[in-house]
Amino acid sequence: MATSNEDEIAVAQAGDTLRKIATRHGTTYQELAEYNQITNANRIYIGQRLRIPKPREVGVIKFRLFDLIGEAIEGLECKVVSLGEELMRIKTDAKGALPDIKAKDALDTFELWVKRFGANEFKKVGEVKGGTTERIVAVKSGKQKIVASTKPTEEKHVEKIVKGGKAEKSGVSWVAKFPASTDLGMLEATFGKDLQAFINAMKEGGIGVNISTTYRPPERSYLMHWCQQIADGKISPDKVKPFVPEIEGDGPVNIDWAHLGSDGKPDLEAAKKAAEQMRAKFLIGINAVAKPYHSNHNFRKAKAVDMTLSPKWGFGKVVKNKIGDKQKIETKDDLFDVGNSYGIVHFDLRPNKSKKQKDDVHWSRTGA
Repeated sequence: MATSNEDEIAVAQAGDTLRKIATRHGTTYQELAEYNQITNANRIYIGQRLRIPKPREVGVIKFRLFDLIGEAIEGLECKVVSLGEELMRIKTDAKGALPDIKAKDALDTFELWVKRFGANEFKKVGEVKGGTTERIVAVKSGKQKIVASTKPTEEKHVEKIVKGGKAEKSGVSWVAKFPASTDLGMLEATFGKDLQAFINAMKEGGIGVNISTTYRPPERSYLMHWCQQIADGKISPDKVKPFVPEIEGDGPVNIDWAHLGSDGKPDLEAAKKAAEQMRAKFLIGINAVAKPYHSNHNFRKAKAVDMTLSPKWGFGKVVKNKIGDKQKIETKDDLFDVGNSYGIVHFDLRPNKSKKQKDDVHWSRTGA
C-alpha cells in the first residue's frame, strides 16, 4: 500500500505490540501491518518506526468510574484488556477517568478490570464493544455492588464490590440544593423565542403567567424523581441507584436514600418519611418527574417550561394564536391549540403518553 510523507510516525517502545500501537492511534493491527508491509504481525522491534494510516471514522470509548454516591474514584488502578491482551494499565485521574480508547472495529471487545482495594488482584467489572460512535462506560461502585453500563446501548454488565462512601441522609435539606432556573435565557434560543411569543399572547389576553422552571439540573431531576418513587411506594429506598453524571461538571449527589445506620442497616420507615417530606417541599404533587437526562428541562439550553396560569387554563379569556386569530378559551384544548400554533406543546399532548401521568404545568416542543 502506498504511503505518504505526511504520515504520522509511531516508534515502538519496550512492551509494545502492533495491536497496542494500533489501538493508541485509532486503527487496527491488520491495517497497520498492511500499511507498513509487515508480513508477521507478531514480530516488531524496539525503535521500529511505523507509519500510521490516515484515520477512518473512529469510535471513542470513555471509561469513567464513580462510587456509590456519585463521586469520581481517583487513583483506582485499572487495566483494559482486548482479545486477551492488556492494552493499558493506569490509575484513574481526578475525574475518575481513563484515557480515551479509539475503536474502529465493532467486533472488538474491551474489558475493564479494576484492582481490588487491599488485594493484589484485578477483577473484571465490565466490557464494551467498539464501533464508530462514542460510548461512555460509567462504572458505579459501592458497598453493595458496581454496575458498568454503556451508552447509547444501556447494556448492564458484571457486579462486584469495589468501594463505598459516606453520604448525607435524604430529607428537606436537599430541596435547596441544585436549584432550578426560571430564566427564559436558559432556554434554547428558538424555543425561548416561541415561548415568549406565546406568553405575551396569553398576557395580552389577560392570563397571568408564573414560571416555576426553565432549566432544571439533572441532579435536581434525580432527587425529585426518586423521592416521588419512594414516597409512592414504587421502590424501596435501599434499591435506588446512585446518580451518575453523564456530562462533565455534573454531580455528585451524595445522598443516602436508605438512612443507613452505623451497623450498615437501613431505616426504611424513616427513609420513606424523608422522601415524602422532600416531595411535599419540591411541590411535586402528582405531577410526573422524568429521570435525570430524560427531561427537556435538563439540557444546558433547555427546551421545556413549567408555568402556572391564572385563571387555570385561561378559562374565559381570549388569546391570539400565532397568525393573529382570536381564540376564546372555553376548554383546555382551546389553549392547547393556541400553544401549538407557537410550537409550544402541553404535556397532555405528548407522544406515547400514559393516562396515569399528569403534569398540568409542563410545556415543551413535544409535550414530553
